[in-house]
Amino acid sequence: MVDNLSGQVAFEFFNEPNGFGLYNEDAVPTETAKGGAAALSAQFAQVSTLSTPMPSVNPTSVECPADFNPALLTPGSVIGIRAMNYASQELLLSQSNEIITRLPQANTNGDPSVTAAKIDAGQELWILDLSYNSVCTVQAGQISEGATVRNNVAWGQPCNTSQ
Repeated sequence: MVDNLSGQVAFEFFNEPNGFGLYNEDAVPTETAKGGAAALSAQFAQVSTLSTPMPSVNPTSVECPADFNPALLTPGSVIGIRAMNYASQELLLSQSNEIITRLPQANTNGDPSVTAAKIDAGQELWILDLSYNSVCTVQAGQISEGATVRNNVAWGQPCNTSQ
């Protein structure tokens, strides 16, 4: 397949704001300044074939580096917490750009949902909405085993925490 597909794929069919499309997305598609499919075909026809020889032997196996896929949680700093969600929507608990768990919305009677989670005490903790906007944060090192984190604050402010 590499011989047939390598370099023979157009970037975009319909034009986007970046201007690399072949056609404008109208009721009847019209060619862009790039010239449409006919111009693309003419460009492909001008290219000569370039072949890269394959090695005669398979390379030896390579060891995967020890830190290739580091754990999200640093050993020795993992703690258990409770996260209380007072919002009327589901939220996310996050550290290091990774979602740790989802926080169900508050109960219909107004009581917060409560979710247990394991986090890294040495990293900043975020509660985010489903669009990844910050609801509240806890700075690294400011929370300990068994703590409760609450989002009952003005969004964008530090979370309320207690032991």
